[in-house]
Amino acid sequence: MNQTLVQKLTRTKPVGSGGAAAESLHDTGLSRSIGLFSLTMIGVGATIGTGIFFTMVEAVPKAGPSVILSFLLAALTAGLTALCYAELSFRIPASGSAYSFAYSTVGEFLAFIVAFCLLLEYGLAASATAIGWSDYLNNFLINAFGWQIPEALRSPMIVSTAEGTIYNLNHFNLPPMILVALCCILLIRGTK
Repeated sequence: MNQTLVQKLTRTKPVGSGGAAAESLHDTGLSRSIGLFSLTMIGVGATIGTGIFFTMVEAVPKAGPSVILSFLLAALTAGLTALCYAELSFRIPASGSAYSFAYSTVGEFLAFIVAFCLLLEYGLAASATAIGWSDYLNNFLINAFGWQIPEALRSPMIVSTAEGTIYNLNHFNLPPMILVALCCILLIRGTK
């Protein structure tokens, strides 16, 4: 049967008794290795790392006490999102990811868009956390040992200022690059 382009883009994966993701897990030989506590700690770490340590430094000098209202609004949004995920996981017994929910309900193309947006989100959150961690590491080294990472190894290559964009081609932020590389090695090795 010849399918049209729209039919190909909106085809959905059937959800059986084990769910779409469970079937693909058995095909690839992957097994669950992260439990509830580990998964919760990953979520808390991402939230605290990006949401509090890095964002607060940027937001409080500009917005002042109204930052508390934005965090309350973010907490309400996160709670409602958790309720939506709980309802979806009840209706579609899959792995619980936004990608598998989109694939099962609205089709392959929109699931691809969702997956792409998730990759952008994780990349942005990881880079913001790594850059914030770099500043904390440098402050720790100054306070603990009286030594700091040289300016050329801890400052960004591209800086946006009020006067325009400044390009420092002989500078790069080494600590975040090392941190991201170590996280990549851990992910390649596998989480246990």
